[in-house]
Amino acid sequence: MVWIEADRSSSLEYDSFFRLPKIFGLLNGVVYNDEKPSSKWSKAKNVYFWISLMHSILVAVLELVYLAKSVEQNADFVFIMSLVPLVGHGILAIVKLSVQKYYHKEINSILISLKGIYPSTLDDTITKDYSKKILYMKLFVIFYLVTLIFFNIVPFAPVLHTYFTTGVFEKTLPFFIYYWYDWRRPILYELTFIEQIWVSTASVVANMNIDLMLCSLILQISMHFDVLSDRLSVLQHNDHKELAKCVERHSVLLDLCLRVENIFSRSMLASFLLSSVIICLTGFQVFAQDSINKAIPYATFLFLHMVDVYLLCYYGNLMMEKSLAVSNYAYESLWYLGNRPFQKSILIILERGQRAQKLTAMKFIDINLTCFKTILSTSFSYFTLLKVLNEPME
Repeated sequence: MVWIEADRSSSLEYDSFFRLPKIFGLLNGVVYNDEKPSSKWSKAKNVYFWISLMHSILVAVLELVYLAKSVEQNADFVFIMSLVPLVGHGILAIVKLSVQKYYHKEINSILISLKGIYPSTLDDTITKDYSKKILYMKLFVIFYLVTLIFFNIVPFAPVLHTYFTTGVFEKTLPFFIYYWYDWRRPILYELTFIEQIWVSTASVVANMNIDLMLCSLILQISMHFDVLSDRLSVLQHNDHKELAKCVERHSVLLDLCLRVENIFSRSMLASFLLSSVIICLTGFQVFAQDSINKAIPYATFLFLHMVDVYLLCYYGNLMMEKSLAVSNYAYESLWYLGNRPFQKSILIILERGQRAQKLTAMKFIDINLTCFKTILSTSFSYFTLLKVLNEPME
């Protein structure tokens, strides 16, 4: 349904918003609305998704077993705390994969709805603004991937140094996972190493996929709020037909916000709870290490999670601001010159628009920049507690 007129055709296409999440969805085995579920390719992706999910669950259990055995053997406190962030990261990936699968039909339904209302033309200012926001998302993805590669490579620097100086290769694995077999044996070592790289990659892709999809949905809904605000700003007091379309579009956008909230609310609660723990424990590891080489990987992992949380909070804040702006533009229109039916229609937008459309963590906390500050504050409090607990053991 196209109802927007402008002086130029839009260079910002609908697909521009969702290219990144669909790429990561492909790596996760997610089937989207523009694919036939009955095709062999979609069925193969579905099989891969379930294999990946089951494998991630198995690895999370084995990581917990390794953690439990470390506690049982009275391992060093700092070492035990170093295991928890990686376990948390894996569990978070499982939660997000599960949400993606459970709500995939609803997500596809939202994508179809957004495609149906996407304007054929856009204002030049809106095009430039949201093109920049999409670019920032791409830069975040590049930064995320580069940082994770760095996080995985740095621990092997001493191993490679020893190999090139002495010719002795010490077999190590990227992550601490319990195995019931001797993974140092030939062939088994190579296979186990590849398996860990696979589960690490799958975990990263799962975390990024659902977050990028959420941010992309919020970004496009926010764009629609901007478009609606522009229409209200030039609305004439006798244009009842245009006002009726504005009221209808506003109602559609509010419904989309509610559907997004219903889908992602649970995963956001898990994400922010686990992220608080991960930020706290990773920050503790940065200051607990006895050398800069050991601290650098944890510092990059810490910064990565902080940026990830900030991204979600930023987009949550963006949706709140854009939804509230609609009522401001409606109030600044020439409603006082219109007749009574016209004024009643404006009043509907005003009443609805005064309630910010929010993404929440199951109603416990609103996802916005204030939430980001709260998470950092909570993480720092737990970090201080861990430092106090660790001091007698130094």
